[in-house]
Amino acid sequence: MRLTASIPVVLALTASIWAVPARADDWDLCKDEKLAVEQSIAACTRAIYSKKFKARDLSTLYYNRAISYRQQGNNGQALADYNEAIRVDPRNEKPYNNRGNLYKDKGEVDRAIADYSAAIRIKPDYVYALANRADIYDDKGDIDHAFADADQAIRVDSNYARAYNIRGLIWKKRGNLDRAIADFSHAIRLDSGYHFAYANRGVVWREREDYDRAIGDFNEVIRLNPKSDVAYMRRSEAWLKKGDNMSALRDADQAVALDSGDPANFINRGAVMRELGRNNDAILDYRKALSLKPDDVRRKQAEQALLDLGVQP
Repeated sequence: MRLTASIPVVLALTASIWAVPARADDWDLCKDEKLAVEQSIAACTRAIYSKKFKARDLSTLYYNRAISYRQQGNNGQALADYNEAIRVDPRNEKPYNNRGNLYKDKGEVDRAIADYSAAIRIKPDYVYALANRADIYDDKGDIDHAFADADQAIRVDSNYARAYNIRGLIWKKRGNLDRAIADFSHAIRLDSGYHFAYANRGVVWREREDYDRAIGDFNEVIRLNPKSDVAYMRRSEAWLKKGDNMSALRDADQAVALDSGDPANFINRGAVMRELGRNNDAILDYRKALSLKPDDVRRKQAEQALLDLGVQP
């Protein structure tokens, strides 16, 4: 219903923009990342309907407008524009890559892989599509293909931090923690503000029982991304392993405050409560986690914790 109801509004907006004469600088405004999204969309639309642009240039206008629609949260219109960008110029690799990202976000994994693959066929050294396909292969559990793509992305661009981060995750899954740490560390050297690499390295340090280094990496994640409930939760787990239960509780409380809809945060705080001897509070947290309908792994964790406390889930 929402999509149907919004169509007349979109058409009215498009019609009003179309009615405004194209400006000489619409091409530049369409791709200006500093411009407000609405202004960028308006400029792209005027340029598209001006009929001055053909083939690759017209494809680029649709592509840029799709990016702005994505920023606006209008994924339906973004998808339509990526489709048009590809129709107008099937040899433009960028819309395939971005449409793949949209499909990935929608959970349509096979469509995403098909689009990344199309982009790579057009441009075999397209590092972003290689990294994106590596990432989604990793999510799918196809480790060999994921590793091959991440490795190729690094050969194409040895300064692309994200590719090292993805390969580090794959090394971790393969059980080679030394190489995982090396790749995460290299990603950080390339981009000191890349909080995902700090987060992933922190997890590996924690697995190796090097809790001080783990806490140090989670500190960096929180500094770079203060709203990350996952970073607080992970730092809480590290504090708990280190034996600093009060620091663990402070971080667990903060994780819950940042995202009270994530059952993992309540399971983690329940574990802290148990260490503090506050079993009644732990039971409340585990039951809250179950009420949030966690996935199978988290559900089993919460149920087992309750059984350990002598309580039926």
